[in-house]
Amino acid sequence: MKSKIIIGFLLASILSATPLFAQSRGGQDWRAMRAEDLPCWKHSEFAATAEQLKSLDDLHRSYVDEVKKYRDRYLSLRFEIRGLLSNPEPNTLLVIEKQKELSALEKEFHERSLEYFLKGRAIFRFEQISRLPYNCRLGFNYGAEVGGSRIWGHGKGWGRGK
Repeated sequence: MKSKIIIGFLLASILSATPLFAQSRGGQDWRAMRAEDLPCWKHSEFAATAEQLKSLDDLHRSYVDEVKKYRDRYLSLRFEIRGLLSNPEPNTLLVIEKQKELSALEKEFHERSLEYFLKGRAIFRFEQISRLPYNCRLGFNYGAEVGGSRIWGHGKGWGRGK
């Protein structure tokens, strides 16, 4: 008798919890990307040709490959500095030296990003560039903060094209 009550209770619990896991997709196909989720250079009003988008995609690939080395070195330097500063009596000269190295690396990263951004702009016509929003970096991080939780690659996170 007790086992039938327990089984009945478990069955009722499972059946009542099922609607909690059924999430609505708002009437749209869950795999479809909304227009506002597209990268700024892929909007229809930008009117990029397939060849232009392919050239930009190739440029993105080479950019990401080149930037990986900056990202890895940047993160290791940040952790090194954080470790040095966690010491109750940090070596001031070493911390300053590491910070200078980190600043030089950030400067070099921003210079590379600017170079790729300018190469990316050169792919498009003046009329197309004038239709881009002011903050569209074409997937290159010129002017963005370098670091683990900030913008990398094609936009937010690795490979997101915003």
